[in-house]
Amino acid sequence: MNPLYMKIPVQPSSSFNIRKELTPTVDSRWHYHSEVELIHFEHGEGVQFVGDSMRPFQAGDIVLVGPNLPHYWRFHSYEPATSKQTCSTVVHFAEDFCGSDFIKLHELQKVKSLIEKSRRGILLRGKSAATVANLMDVIYQSQGFSRLISLLETLYALAESDYVILTSPGFDFSPATVSDTRLRSVVDYSLKCLNKKIDLKSVASIAGLTENSFCRFFKTSTGKTYFEFLTEARIGQACKLLMEGDMSIKEVCFNSGFDNLSCFFSKFKFITGKTPLQYKREIA
Repeated sequence: MNPLYMKIPVQPSSSFNIRKELTPTVDSRWHYHSEVELIHFEHGEGVQFVGDSMRPFQAGDIVLVGPNLPHYWRFHSYEPATSKQTCSTVVHFAEDFCGSDFIKLHELQKVKSLIEKSRRGILLRGKSAATVANLMDVIYQSQGFSRLISLLETLYALAESDYVILTSPGFDFSPATVSDTRLRSVVDYSLKCLNKKIDLKSVASIAGLTENSFCRFFKTSTGKTYFEFLTEARIGQACKLLMEGDMSIKEVCFNSGFDNLSCFFSKFKFITGKTPLQYKREIA
C-alpha cells in the first residue's frame, strides 16, 4: 500500500515542533513527511513499521525517522495510570532546521551524519535511550533559544549512542513515485494562495478530480476536510503576521484569507486558545 503524504503544521514561533501525545493514536497511518521525526514512547507497546522493517516497540524506545521514510506505529496496549500520563513525546524538524550552512560546521558533523543515517530509521534502547528521553523533556519545557540548543544537545547525545539501523541497505523509497503527489500539489498551491479566495473547484482541478471525489480523497489522505486544513493554515499565517507586528489585526485578518473579522476571531480562538490581541501581546 502506498504511504500517505502528511503535511506537518509549522509553528511560526519556532523552527521545529514538539508535542506530547496523550493517546496511542500518534501516526496511526502508514505515512511519510519531509520532516525528520524523533519519538520517545513513554507508555504502551506494539509493532512499528519503518520502511521495510517491522519489529516490536516498547515503552522507553527512542526512534529517529528520516525525511520521506514511510512509518507507522501500531499500539497493542496502553493503559495510562492517570489522565496526565503521556503516551509519547514527538519532535518534528527539517533537515536544515538550524540553517544549511550551520549544520555543516565541524562541531556538528556527528549530528549531520546522524540525520543522514536516519533515512534508514534509527532505534535506541537502554540507558542511552533514557538519557535522550530526559533531554527531550528538557526541549519540551524550554522556550526560544534554549529550546533550540536543547534539540542540538539531544541529537548529539543520540549521535554518540550505540543505536540500531532499522531498514535494509537496499531499501529505497522515492516520494515522487507515489500516487498522492497530487496531494502535495494541492497543499503547495494552497499555502501559496492563503491570502486569496480559494474555491473547491480550483483545488479539485489541480488534483485532477471532481469536487466530490476530491473531498473524499483529501479526507482519506489527511484525516481532515480540505477546508479544515485551509483554516488551520490561514491561522498559522495570521500568527506569523502578528509576530512580525507590522499590521493591524484587521489587516492580518484579510491578509490571511478571511473575509470577515467575526469568523477570523472565532477560528483564531478555537485553534490557538487565544484572541488575536492576546496572542499579539504575549509575543510582543
